[in-house]
Amino acid sequence: MDTRNKIKSVNDALAAGMQAKEDGKRLVISYGEYDPMLAGHAERLAARRVEGAWHVVAVLPGKEALLPLAARCEMAAALRAVDCVVAFEQSPSMLGMVAGKAELHDDRAADADARRDLIAHIHAKQALADPSE
Repeated sequence: MDTRNKIKSVNDALAAGMQAKEDGKRLVISYGEYDPMLAGHAERLAARRVEGAWHVVAVLPGKEALLPLAARCEMAAALRAVDCVVAFEQSPSMLGMVAGKAELHDDRAADADARRDLIAHIHAKQALADPSE
């Protein structure tokens, strides 16, 4: 199944989110870099998808991203718990404009922790495999 149709422009996502609200759904917006998308990210996003909610994930560019923005958007779109994905290149503070209409979740700190832990794990594995020691 091609889930890339979940990836929308900011304007299209906003319109779809407002339609979901009119239809009586709770609007949930999660945002972060999701670089790379790990099991912890998927679990956190899935926990926010409850009955009657419409879940948007805004993927932020990131300063030193390991993966391109488009690839991270595709990974987020592949999750069943996600209804819509936006490559959000504006300031995350712009998402505060919908705060009265949506439940916002800032995943940037958790993203940074997960990325740091992953890089440390890889470095540790490389040190163990280094034949020069």
